[in-house]
Amino acid sequence: MEQQRSPVAKLREISSKLGKETEKLALHVLDHPLFAVWSGSGLSFVHHYGRGQLAQHTLEVVELALLNNEYFKALGKGVRDDLLFLAALFHDVGKIRDYTPLPPDSSVSRDAYQEWVSTESKSKIYHITHSALAWNEAFNEDGHHLSTEEKEEVLHAILAHHGRHEWKSPVEPKTRMAWLLHLSDNMSARIDDCVKVRPKS
Repeated sequence: MEQQRSPVAKLREISSKLGKETEKLALHVLDHPLFAVWSGSGLSFVHHYGRGQLAQHTLEVVELALLNNEYFKALGKGVRDDLLFLAALFHDVGKIRDYTPLPPDSSVSRDAYQEWVSTESKSKIYHITHSALAWNEAFNEDGHHLSTEEKEEVLHAILAHHGRHEWKSPVEPKTRMAWLLHLSDNMSARIDDCVKVRPKS
């Protein structure tokens, strides 16, 4: 029986099909040492909690966004796959700065899910802003084919991915790409909310 590939391996494969420049930008997320193991707060009401779930959620959002984009491209309403992929890949990477792993000798009570704790940065800056900053850093560090306008298309989608101001979104979606990302992110999160097996209290 073939062993199932990890979310990070699947994301690498998708990025490799979108061109060398896209693949290089993707490495800023995929090579981050915490991306594959991030488990966040471990709180039972947070979607995709648990070890490796940031990568899993990101894969779901990438695949949903690209699948939905195929439908709309057939209607002449789609967007560029490479830009949509980058927006989906970077949209939550800032969560790595919102939480930090508990040290092995920590006195904080934990269970199988409670491996990370919130940082001060979470309340001051929040992951959406950190994700936008990570995208800016990647764009500025690497030589690539993207224009400033294309960079800002991706940036807007990242900043708008929560969809509403009351859901801590700095801006609301104004473009097709931003709506594709927001709706794909929301679908992944809400479906996970419905099916996740919660830890016993």
